[in-house]
Amino acid sequence: MTSPERKIIPLGDQEFQPVIKYKDFAKSPAMIVKQTCLLIDLSLQGVTIPKSDMMKDYLQDYTLFYLRKAEKGVDTIYDRKEAVFKDLDLETKEAAHHAFIIFAHLPDNMTSRFLPNGFSRRGMLKAPVTKDEFLSKIEEIKIGLWQILDGKMQPQTTLEAYPRFLRTYGFFKVGSNLPMKMSEDEKKKEQIEREKFEDILKDIKISL
Repeated sequence: MTSPERKIIPLGDQEFQPVIKYKDFAKSPAMIVKQTCLLIDLSLQGVTIPKSDMMKDYLQDYTLFYLRKAEKGVDTIYDRKEAVFKDLDLETKEAAHHAFIIFAHLPDNMTSRFLPNGFSRRGMLKAPVTKDEFLSKIEEIKIGLWQILDGKMQPQTTLEAYPRFLRTYGFFKVGSNLPMKMSEDEKKKEQIEREKFEDILKDIKISL
């Protein structure tokens, strides 16, 4: 049976996608997911984040930017007709593929102290198998993200009791831990972005 991951590989002349060179490295999917995961972790620990307006700006300008890109590029995953998505830019395609890879890895990489044997691939963290399921999951993440960071989830809450919040947190947690190949130049850019983010959170003693 075809694995979920194989669905992200284009066919024919589009089999190998060019290396993405982001105009703004801070808006690369991997960078956004890592930074957003940090914000969620802090919120769930009950940490009051300074410069909250800046945090909301980050979610609006970066996290939601990424999720909307993923929505826009959904047909590159579920529709193989080149005419459908030939006009999409590479960054949009990359966002959709990146999100799908995270969904595919969620069951195997999300851990829970209540589930020592892990999550079922057909359970609450199953990967989307249709376009509608993919879009529904992205929409759930957008809603869940704002609810968590607006304090709708009490610190130390058992996420397993709230599947939609578990899926939202799991998406960014698993995504932030996915191994990524980066050139030396990209590593330098990542360090710069981490330092910028650390400056925003400089009143909190954390390790990025």
